[in-house]
Amino acid sequence: MFGLVFKITDALLVLFTGLLWWSTHRLWSETRKAGKVAETAANAAAASAEATLRSAQVASGAEQPRWIVTSMTLHVNDTDGSNTDTACRVVAVLTNHGRTPAEVTRTAFRSRVTVLLDPKPRYAMGQSTPADAFGTTVVPPGGSYTLTLDTSVPEDDVEALRRGTTHLWAWGYLSYRTYLDEHMVKGFVGMLDVHPTRRLPLDQQDQPGLNYGHLIEGALRQPPADARVQAYVYTRPDPVGEAEANGVTQPVER
Repeated sequence: MFGLVFKITDALLVLFTGLLWWSTHRLWSETRKAGKVAETAANAAAASAEATLRSAQVASGAEQPRWIVTSMTLHVNDTDGSNTDTACRVVAVLTNHGRTPAEVTRTAFRSRVTVLLDPKPRYAMGQSTPADAFGTTVVPPGGSYTLTLDTSVPEDDVEALRRGTTHLWAWGYLSYRTYLDEHMVKGFVGMLDVHPTRRLPLDQQDQPGLNYGHLIEGALRQPPADARVQAYVYTRPDPVGEAEANGVTQPVER
């Protein structure tokens, strides 16, 4: 009797252990499945949030101002024969092709006669011009902003330009504030196309009282890829504008 009872209790213990193992295994399987479902749901939620963020960024980007250089030209200011330098003015027109207005906050414009420019644009301190006039610096969609630069070109450089042994470059930037109060900056560069320029004899008068003896005029074009001036063309955040808006120390422009 005692042996039989002992065997029955052993059998019940084995059965209980088996049921416990089966329950534990099933619980572990269900937990594992639930973990995979939760992981899948979390990944789907993260992907959906990322897609939503990208859609919002695309929508916001589509509403931002977008500046395009619509023209850049070189004009002669004065060639009265008083000196051998040709006084010129470079005029650049940038048009806002975006969907929202842009508030111009600062500009810079430079020119140089040289074969090649430096790999990166550099601006000395004090060469930027703040836009202080209220209202006149807000450029609506489809509106334009004009930058002018007065310079002089020596006679030797004029001849070299016409021969194509050197180039006249003009480059600069336009800083602006968007409708989201973001500070951005647009960089641009152009190179004088000397082929359509014209040169009149010293004794020929194009207009009364104006001698065009040293005349070089023409459009500045987008430089070719082998000019290696890609660093001059950009649209990026403007840390200087952000610093000025926040009242902190202004970063040094180089």
